[in-house]
Amino acid sequence: MNGRTLSYTYSASGKQHLYRSQLNNAVIAAPNSRGVTIDFGDGSDMDGADLGALQCAPKSPLAAFADTLPTQSHTYAAAGTYTVTTTTYFCGDSGPVSKSSTQKVTIN
Repeated sequence: MNGRTLSYTYSASGKQHLYRSQLNNAVIAAPNSRGVTIDFGDGSDMDGADLGALQCAPKSPLAAFADTLPTQSHTYAAAGTYTVTTTTYFCGDSGPVSKSSTQKVTIN
């Protein structure tokens, strides 16, 4: 942390079902999760990324995925304690699912 700027790195890994391309209907393994959002707890727009035109294929085999975003930063307008929530979206047994984690940060 530098002043009111929080630097963060995101990574996640696990197994998920394959995806079906909406472009050509091919079933493919996605090396990344379906997407990620980061809510900084201050009402600002969330950061995130997604895989684009892929649809979850929950009856397909499981495949490993690993996500890593380059170090990024977020600047808070005011001092305070904020809850940062990171949500990862992936293809689960019954369709698209998400898993979230939270962390409190104190900005001086």
